[in-house]
Amino acid sequence: MQSLSCKACSRVLPETEFPIKRAYKNGRDYRCKPCANAAQKRWRDANLERVALRAKEARAKHPERYKAWNEISRQRMKAADPDYVRRQAEARRAKDPIKVWAVAVKNQARMRAKRKGLPFDIDVAYVLSLVTPTCPIFGTPLEYWSRGTKGFYDNSASLDRMIPENGYVRGNLVVISLRANMIKKDATLTELMQIVQFYVGKLRPRRVA
Repeated sequence: MQSLSCKACSRVLPETEFPIKRAYKNGRDYRCKPCANAAQKRWRDANLERVALRAKEARAKHPERYKAWNEISRQRMKAADPDYVRRQAEARRAKDPIKVWAVAVKNQARMRAKRKGLPFDIDVAYVLSLVTPTCPIFGTPLEYWSRGTKGFYDNSASLDRMIPENGYVRGNLVVISLRANMIKKDATLTELMQIVQFYVGKLRPRRVA
């Protein structure tokens, strides 16, 4: 087996320790694998925006290909380590629970909009702009949990369509507590006022003649 000298660290190593580069004369990179990987990481760290743009363009050009690759990678990791997916989800939640919540809520809203035939034009950044520490209706602190973590409670944050038929569009959404959302559900403002007026009338103390 042929040995090559790394131009970066000067070590002499077997050619299998050098990345394959078919464009090069000997078919191998002039740097060993650790040096090549380190150089690539330095370049990526110095060009994060460029890397992100390239990745975004590639995903947009070949969405099905990237979706298949991601699923294959996910299944391989899951087969090798059954707890991998759970640990990854827990790590993301621990690092930024509100962002994880926003991603989940956006995805759920997109599926509901598609199922109900409603307009949809929001993204994660917009959902994050709606985040508030307390419910604007009841004033209770909101908890931002992602799907399936600790369940859902009355004070769990939820995304509400102020006018249900207008769909998930900018200007029609607000973050409120699950309790408030369940009370409102798909009711219109007129219907909610009718309910309030009915019960106020029923429960108002009657005067004794």
